[in-house]
Amino acid sequence: MLTTILRIITLLVLFGLAIWWGITIDIDYSTLANFSGIRWNWVNIAVLTVGLGSLARALRWKQLVQWHVKTYPFRDALGISSLAQTLNIVALLRSGDITKATLTVKHTPLSVVATGQILFIEKLCDALVLLALSIYFVPDLASQYTLNFITPVALLGAAFFLTVLIQHSSNSRAQIAGTLTFFRDRHSLFFSIIGLTFVFWISAWATHAALFAAQSLGLSNTAALLSLTLVFIGVVPNLTPANLAPAIGMSVFALSVYNVAPSLAIKHGLLVQLISLGVPLTISICYVSFSRIRFNSSSS
Repeated sequence: MLTTILRIITLLVLFGLAIWWGITIDIDYSTLANFSGIRWNWVNIAVLTVGLGSLARALRWKQLVQWHVKTYPFRDALGISSLAQTLNIVALLRSGDITKATLTVKHTPLSVVATGQILFIEKLCDALVLLALSIYFVPDLASQYTLNFITPVALLGAAFFLTVLIQHSSNSRAQIAGTLTFFRDRHSLFFSIIGLTFVFWISAWATHAALFAAQSLGLSNTAALLSLTLVFIGVVPNLTPANLAPAIGMSVFALSVYNVAPSLAIKHGLLVQLISLGVPLTISICYVSFSRIRFNSSSS
């Protein structure tokens, strides 16, 4: 019930921001529709960084599953993780996470509780690394922006962490107990998972930086981190198909700090979402086409 209320409130806020931006920002539609100035070599680099991030996510999921299961093919980890990422982008209400857990239960000996534990650990690691990356740049942010800007970003970050905890708390006692066991007994695995999580987030950061270069925006690494952080926070609730509205809105919000024209910021948001969808979608199609994965029956 509380999760539903949070989603409704977030949706209303997003609609309100969309209406406000639509009234106040000045969009140059000729610039928005002009892709002739795009430096496609940097777009190709962005595709590679998204691919690297997908590999890191898959290897992390493989290692988490093998915490409970002796062997788990990397092919399945990559396919299921990519399918989940695709569904989280194109469908509503984080359905990719549900699909990821369901397919893992169907095709491994893992129980529902154990799968919930490793999914909780995965999201917790993402939250911790995102927080660490953000804290690293606090001096730069504090020196460039006023408290009036930092405060709403901090509130958005707090809302993100609250959403993560609520979304994965249906079996909270079992998940917390499993997480504590993981931290206490599997130190080498824990550091490996954290390392792969850093690889994923740095790859995502590099994607934004590459797309800045593709449009010759001349923005700093700090700007790429800020753009990544706000876009990710915006798409977490997963309330609109393809997450285009929150991704574009957060891109406009983040890049407005650097006086980037709204049309260029919108184009950045579009490129981020198209590439973030295209890579896992391609992997998912290959996996579903060539694997023996089953969606409607249990493995024998």
